[in-house]
Amino acid sequence: MVYVVDDDPSVRSSIENLIRSTGLKVKVFASGEAFLRSGVGALEVPACAVLDVRLRGMSGLDLQKQITEAQIQVPIIFITGHGDIRMGVYAMKAGAVEFLTKPFSDHDLIEAVRNGIERSRAAHRRSSEVTKLESPIVSAARDELDRLANEIHDGLAQHLSAIHIQLAAAKDGISSPNGSLLLNLEQAVEIAKRELMETRRCAHNLRARLVEESVLTAELEQLAQRWDVGGRWRCHFQADNLPENKLSHAAKHQLLRIAQEAINNAARHANPTVILLTLQWQSPKIVLRITDNGKGFSAGALKTSEGLGLRNMRKRAEEIGGKLEIQTGEGRGTSITVRVPVP
Repeated sequence: MVYVVDDDPSVRSSIENLIRSTGLKVKVFASGEAFLRSGVGALEVPACAVLDVRLRGMSGLDLQKQITEAQIQVPIIFITGHGDIRMGVYAMKAGAVEFLTKPFSDHDLIEAVRNGIERSRAAHRRSSEVTKLESPIVSAARDELDRLANEIHDGLAQHLSAIHIQLAAAKDGISSPNGSLLLNLEQAVEIAKRELMETRRCAHNLRARLVEESVLTAELEQLAQRWDVGGRWRCHFQADNLPENKLSHAAKHQLLRIAQEAINNAARHANPTVILLTLQWQSPKIVLRITDNGKGFSAGALKTSEGLGLRNMRKRAEEIGGKLEIQTGEGRGTSITVRVPVP
């Protein structure tokens, strides 16, 4: 089953006829509100949804959020004639399987729909199999899925955010005589190359271990360089002489992921001009600190902002025996400190 939501009658009819020509069943809706009123809930057959981004009333992105909150398990394909990088990244991070910008070919749409249906079919198959398993096995499987979700969020999503920011800075540089267009583009290409390597590694063994055999200080220095966006903010890294040979592979990995998340949060939400990343040896602990001079936030806002990013950072610190602390205040920037004992 394919659900099509588009407020343009001609586009809606064209997509409906195209999908029906492949032998798939289709239901069409002129608005997001109509889709939600239809009572679509737990799907008994494999399905996907094709949503226009710019719908009248509730937008396609808002509908995606409503679908997620209602726990309707349906892969989403976005189509738009007005998309941009920011919109595409937002949609994909929220779980969309494809983001097609008009004009797109019939083949592209059909391939996206087939991919969505296959994902839905696989999810139905997994759900059926899980109900037959003993609860300890189910629990272990869910833990593994949670770990993979965290890796995707802290790895792939953060690098995509960095690429988006570098490209946005390059776009601004086109019209600015002082813009560093070439540097921003080079950094975006380098980040994309690095993320491609990590994604392939993750797909190969279903677990990311980016820094198992590398030097943490070198990884953090490269991270700061990737997030150094001339004309917007500067990102610097400082480190002491560290006993890295005593630091476990797991500790290196988790500290890098925490640094990635913290810098991403500062860049997206704090409007800083400087982000400082430091790694110090304070025997018997290694101390990672990420500080920005952005707008900060109040204690009340801190308590209500424990989203996936902050939860992940706290959990990562705890998994390596560490402790994460946040110091912030409105107009006073933010400092995130992680202290990890070293045997």
